[in-house]
Amino acid sequence: MRVQGVDKAHWILFIPTGVPNLKEAIDKAIEKYPGAIALADGVVKSRGFHVFFYGQSSYLVEGTPLFEDNVDQPTGNGQYSQSGNIGNTATTTNVMRITHQISNEKNVTELAKMYGVSVVDIMKWNKLTNPTLVSGQEIIIYLPK
Repeated sequence: MRVQGVDKAHWILFIPTGVPNLKEAIDKAIEKYPGAIALADGVVKSRGFHVFFYGQSSYLVEGTPLFEDNVDQPTGNGQYSQSGNIGNTATTTNVMRITHQISNEKNVTELAKMYGVSVVDIMKWNKLTNPTLVSGQEIIIYLPK
């Protein structure tokens, strides 16, 4: 079961009325299932468009919700079931893994600022030797919960 969360900001006359927040999009995805504590295999997409005097930019986050052991979990049909061991909650509750597909970002520095992590960490996690990114490239990011 995958969930999605979106945070948007509007543009009027090429002036932003706000800035989309990545953390807010992640939180919205997690909140779709009561008891979820994080997302696994997360994918982040940055989208935007402009038409005449109006535009919009957004983050779309998609992932599989993670639950702590022995917590009611959705079965996918609107009902909840009790579960035993889902995984090592010590690791799933401390770090969230996100796969970011590059669209507009041109280098690792822009991506690091977006997620609030270091350039060195992104390069290490993805075994990058060059900080330049290519559209369509998938980058792994680990965020503390």
